[in-house]
Amino acid sequence: MKSYNSKCIGCGIVLNDDESSLGYVPNYVQGKTKYCQRCFNIINYQKLCNDNLNVDELIKNFNDISFEGKIHIFHILDVLNLDQTIIEKLLNYKDKLTFVVNRIDCLPKTYNAKVTNEYIVKTLEDYGFSNPQIIYTSKNNNSSIKRLFKAVSNVSKRKEKAIFVGHTNVGKSSLINALKKLNYQTEELTVSPFVNTTLNLKKNKIGNIEIIDTPGLPTTSNILNYLSPSDVKKVTNFKNNRPVNFFLNPEQSIMLEGLGYFTYVAGEQANITFYMSNELHLERVKEINAERNLTQLIKNKTKINYVDAPDTKFREYEFRLYSSNKNNLSIDGLGLISLNKGMKIIRIKVRENVGVNLNKYAII
Repeated sequence: MKSYNSKCIGCGIVLNDDESSLGYVPNYVQGKTKYCQRCFNIINYQKLCNDNLNVDELIKNFNDISFEGKIHIFHILDVLNLDQTIIEKLLNYKDKLTFVVNRIDCLPKTYNAKVTNEYIVKTLEDYGFSNPQIIYTSKNNNSSIKRLFKAVSNVSKRKEKAIFVGHTNVGKSSLINALKKLNYQTEELTVSPFVNTTLNLKKNKIGNIEIIDTPGLPTTSNILNYLSPSDVKKVTNFKNNRPVNFFLNPEQSIMLEGLGYFTYVAGEQANITFYMSNELHLERVKEINAERNLTQLIKNKTKINYVDAPDTKFREYEFRLYSSNKNNLSIDGLGLISLNKGMKIIRIKVRENVGVNLNKYAII
C-alpha cells in the first residue's frame, strides 16, 4: 500500500492507494486531492461504505486520546438522548470541560428553558459533573453558534486548544462547519447522518483559532448502526421538525413504522409526545394488533430496512413510571418520547441491542 503524505480533510484519515483500506483514493493528485473515496461518496451521493471500518480500532483510538496539557474539552451531547451520550471517562477532566448540548432546535418552540436547564444540570451532576458549564447549540441557530465561538475564542486566548468530543452522530463536525461558516470559511468536514463519519483526529483552523475534531465514540446501542443508508437519512431528518402528539388510553400502541412500537399499559388517559423525525409514519393501533403489524412491516420491507434482515431480532422493555411526574424515554439514535403525568406502566419494543433509557429527569 502506498500512503500519500496528506490526510482527507473530511474525516482525517491518511490518503492511500489501497482499495481495501480506509483513506483510499483512485487517482491521487498532490495538492488537489482533498477527500478520500469514502468521504467523496458521502458528500456527493450520500452513500456510505463501512466495509473496512474496524469499530474496535475506533474505540481504541478514542481511548488513546490524551486530554492532558493545555486542552479544553467541549463535550457534545444530544438533547434528545442526554443520558446515553454522556462519556463518563471525562469525569477525570471535569475541571477543563464544557458541555455543548446540541440540537436544541428539536425541542418545541414553547419549551420552558429554565426547567430544561435545571434538569439537564441535575442529570450531569448525578453523573458526577458538579457545577457543569453548559452551552446550548444548534447548527441552524446562528445566535447559539456565536455563543459557542465566543467560548472557543476564550479558550484560545488562554493559550489552550479546543477539542470537540462526543459519541457518534451527536453533531461535532456539523458544529465545527457552522463555526467555519460563521467566519466566512469553507465548510470542509464530512457531515452526514451516518455513524462513524470522522475517523481520525482532525485539526481545524478558524482564523487564529484551532479546533480539534475527534472520531465519534462508537456504540452498539445506536439504532443507526442497523439501518440501511436511506433509512438512516429518514430517521435523522429533523429539519423543520414538529413534535407529534397522541392522547392514549391503556391497551393502545403507537407503531414506529418497522422500528418497533410503543404500548401504553396502565394509567389514566394521557398525552404522549414523540420527538422523532417527521418522515417517520407514527400510527395508533390496538395493543393486540401491534405485534402482527410489526411482523408484516419487517416481512414486506415496506417501511424500514435493516442491514441484517431477515434475521432482525427485537426486544421488549417494560417501565413503571413516576406517575406523579412527567417522564422522558430516550431511544438511542431515534429520539425522545415525553410522557405526561398519570401514566403508570409502558412497554416499548425495538430492535435488539438498541439502547432504551427512562431518564431520571424529564427535560421536556
